[in-house]
Amino acid sequence: MPARDGSCDLARYRLTRSSGFFSPQGGMRLAPVGLARLGMAIVRPGYLSRATLTQLAQPVWRYNGANGETEGGFYCAYGLGVMFTAAATQRVECPDDPVGDGRLRIGHAGEAYGLRSGLWVDPATGRGIAFYTTAVADDAPVGRSAYTVREEAVIARLNGARQARIKRLQAQ
Repeated sequence: MPARDGSCDLARYRLTRSSGFFSPQGGMRLAPVGLARLGMAIVRPGYLSRATLTQLAQPVWRYNGANGETEGGFYCAYGLGVMFTAAATQRVECPDDPVGDGRLRIGHAGEAYGLRSGLWVDPATGRGIAFYTTAVADDAPVGRSAYTVREEAVIARLNGARQARIKRLQAQ
């Protein structure tokens, strides 16, 4: 049903030449393998220089209790296009650790149209987690961290599978 002023009249709709109109905030679209490759680029010199990786690993903003909004503890340390987990600030009001082990990780969370995703790499070990989960409601319950229960469950499952694989390899 068109609005009275005609602004919602579908007959006036024009297709766009760019899908960017409907893209997530940053416009990034990657399959899980692409997200994992991006994680490898963050921890392994090659695609990015060592100088760039060093700069990428330095927060340019850290929440100190009074210098900004954290969205409920979700954003507590930020760098050059990357987020840092709880270990970067070590503040109680910053429960931004989706893995739950207190280790510093560099990465970014994603959210668009019911999808939640994330890429988190541990610069000390070079290991990371790339995940997607869909059909997450805007008001989905938050878990022990600033992330949703669903995101935490996916990460826990990935960690469990990785630990089982490590044990199998060690047993060989």
